[in-house]
Amino acid sequence: MKTKVVNKIIRNKDPYKNKITREAHEYADELEKKRFPKGYQEMKRIDSKLKNKHFSGENYGTTKEVSREIPKKDRKETLFHEGVELKKKRQLRAKKHA
Repeated sequence: MKTKVVNKIIRNKDPYKNKITREAHEYADELEKKRFPKGYQEMKRIDSKLKNKHFSGENYGTTKEVSREIPKKDRKETLFHEGVELKKKRQLRAKKHA
């Protein structure tokens, strides 16, 4: 899977209205807390400082993106979160259509 660093990630629609996206995000948060206990709190602080509709990361079918607004030392954690979230979304969609 490719990784890109982009200037800003801006979305006009709230992605968490979708049940699958919300569930996958919550699952990724849980794993992130376990894997990066100290870093998780730091990322929450960084996320809260981002402007409205700006996001730290995004995942697509073949690409994970991380915003330049995230410090370099925290980008690995954002990419981990996006990867876990993408895998969970795929599992939930497959389950839904099975």
